[in-house]
Amino acid sequence: MAQRRLNKEIRQDISDFLKKRIKETTDYSALNEMREALKEQIIAFMLEKYPLKDMKVLQKYEQAFYDKCLYFIPAEEWVHHRLSFTFTEEEEIPLIAGTPQTCRGRKHVSREIHTAIDAYDHAQEAICDEQRVRLKNFDTFVWNSRTFEQVVAVIPDIAALNFDSTCNLPTIMSPDLMKSIKGDAIFTVKVA
Repeated sequence: MAQRRLNKEIRQDISDFLKKRIKETTDYSALNEMREALKEQIIAFMLEKYPLKDMKVLQKYEQAFYDKCLYFIPAEEWVHHRLSFTFTEEEEIPLIAGTPQTCRGRKHVSREIHTAIDAYDHAQEAICDEQRVRLKNFDTFVWNSRTFEQVVAVIPDIAALNFDSTCNLPTIMSPDLMKSIKGDAIFTVKVA
């Protein structure tokens, strides 16, 4: 069987496949637990600062709203050292006093939450750094390999990428499905 040489496009497709696979196989459970604990801490803090009963009254007069992005500083004098926490669309968001125009970027003072957000940000960055190192190692190997078969010998998951000889676009299909598609794609062209 002839070996398939790797060109720039195929190498990039393999790199994209590996990047996706690295993200899929990374364990985010500890980070997700940190985020849940942080979210609960923020909601408790905001409910204490802005009681729900009072916010419901203010909401009737359009003086309370849901702010998805909250900023925290450790103390009043550290105004420029702010950290943010953003709620996703699915998460419960606490009501806060004010209007969207007046509260955008308002900083809340809480050393504990500021420290927790900082720890969460560092944990998130550590996972991203680990992913970058793994991808760099894979990319170094892929970009220094000459043939597709050399890459498959070391990283068997890449065999799922099938490249048609006339096209550089990968498709993830089983060999049986590829054979079936090629069989169905044979047409006879009659020239008049």
